[in-house]
Amino acid sequence: MGIGDFINQGKEALNNEQGENITDGVLDKAEGLAGGVAGGQFAEQASQLRDGADEQIGNE
Repeated sequence: MGIGDFINQGKEALNNEQGENITDGVLDKAEGLAGGVAGGQFAEQASQLRDGADEQIGNE
């Protein structure tokens, strides 16, 4: 099994409802962490980054 096979398995795992829920949860936590570290000063930017990342890796 090569690296390409491993990458394809990862893509397949994320390309379903369960994978979408997992990535959404991770992105939500990262957004909260980023907003909390900055004391809420960059909450809007953190939200925009979260939404952009979700568009790239999400399937909805």
